[in-house]
Amino acid sequence: MKSFFELLETSLKSIRFKLQYEAKKEAISLLEELTKNVVGYKREVHIGPVLRSIQSASTKIQFAFDRVTEWFNLYQTAEKQPFKIDEAIEIGKQSIKTFCPQFEVKLNIDEIHQDSYISGNLASFVDIIFNIFENIAKYSGFEDNIVAIINISIETDEIILEVTNEVATGIFEQSSEKVENLQKSIDQSQQDRLLRTEGGTGFYKIKKILNHDFNFSGNKNPLIEFGFDDRTTFTVRVRIPYSRGGHL
Repeated sequence: MKSFFELLETSLKSIRFKLQYEAKKEAISLLEELTKNVVGYKREVHIGPVLRSIQSASTKIQFAFDRVTEWFNLYQTAEKQPFKIDEAIEIGKQSIKTFCPQFEVKLNIDEIHQDSYISGNLASFVDIIFNIFENIAKYSGFEDNIVAIINISIETDEIILEVTNEVATGIFEQSSEKVENLQKSIDQSQQDRLLRTEGGTGFYKIKKILNHDFNFSGNKNPLIEFGFDDRTTFTVRVRIPYSRGGHL
C-alpha cells in the first residue's frame, strides 16, 4: 500500500509541476504578449483601463493556478498551517500593487492579537483580502493616493475584518443604489440574479469563499457586509467564525 501512495504522489507532483511551470507560465506569457500589443496603440487610444484589466487578469490567473495546484497535493498540510493575519494582508497588498503600485494599506489590530497565529485556509483568506483591495482600486474613483484602512478585532467567536476607503466625488451618487441592491441580493442568497448584475465587484466571490472555506458546523455563519458610511467613505466588513483555540 505504501508503494501505491508513493506512485500516487509522484503522479500528483508531475501534475503540480505542469500546472505551475508550464500552464501557468504559458498563460502569463500570453497576457504579457497581449500587453505589448495593446501598448502599440497607446498613441491612438486611451489604453490605461485596458492595461489595468490585463494586469488584474494576470494576478487572478496566478492565484487561480496556485489554488488549483493545491488540489493535487496528497496531504494538503500547508492549507491549514497557522498564519498571522497581518502576514496574509501583506500578501494581498503586494499582489494588488503589481497592477496598482500606488495602493497603500494602513493596518490597525488589537495589540493583544498582534503576534497571534490562527489556523485556517491562508490562500482563501488572501483571496478575500485581494478581492477587497481590487474593488477599492477599481471603484474608489481615485487613480493616486489609494488607501485602504483595515481594522482587525477578534471577539470570542469571530474575527471581524473591517476595510474602509475614501471615494471620489460623485461615486456615492453613481453607485449607492447598486451597492444596496448587491447587499440585499447577497443577504437573500439570490445567486443567479447576482451573477448577472454584480458587474465585477467581487462581493459574490467573497461570499462564495466564506461559505465554502469558512463555514463550520456549530459556529456562527460567516458574513460580508458592505456599503457607504457617507458620501465620502465606503466600508466592507467581514465576519469569520473563530474559536478560542485559535482556529478559523
